[in-house]
Amino acid sequence: ALTLSMTMMAQNFDKTKKYIIFSGNSNNALTLSMQGVTFEEANGTNQMQNFDLDKMNVGYRIVMRIEGYAVAMKFDNGKFMPAEINGSDEDQFWIFEKTKKDNCYLVIPKEHQDLVLSHTREGIRFIPRNKANEASYLRVMETDIVRESNEVVKNDAPIWENETVFAINKMDGRAYYQAYTSESEMLADKAYYDTPWTM
Repeated sequence: ALTLSMTMMAQNFDKTKKYIIFSGNSNNALTLSMQGVTFEEANGTNQMQNFDLDKMNVGYRIVMRIEGYAVAMKFDNGKFMPAEINGSDEDQFWIFEKTKKDNCYLVIPKEHQDLVLSHTREGIRFIPRNKANEASYLRVMETDIVRESNEVVKNDAPIWENETVFAINKMDGRAYYQAYTSESEMLADKAYYDTPWTM
């Protein structure tokens, strides 16, 4: 499975601004409502098309704070649905991988990095990342709307209060092992190896 590092996806979206996410070269914008997540004709005054892009330790969260919802990789009866903002819901984290085209990104679900969020005539689709092309790009444009100070996510809280951090200085799990100074010492330890739970 493909895994992108934070350095590959590191963008500096202004945390005091709101953004509109357009489909490729069209004027259709990502729109979030209780009926689902869709792409509809862009309208500068449509609150449902203005998103906060909150940088988290594991990616970005695309948030409609006014409604308390985030774009998540969730489906209900085949419809792409929003989810209540939840910092521990891994399906709400997205990677914005910069492309060669100005303001254009591949928007990749953090939990399914082999896929790309794309807008086609049939609606929102997730296509294999290795088949992504310019038609899969999403344009991210800053709006003139400034986020209220109470809407800005503060990432300066102590790390132990951040629900997205769970593995700092944590070693990978491994089986217990018995250390010996030499192979002959190990072979001499017959009592340890004459049990049914050792090999």
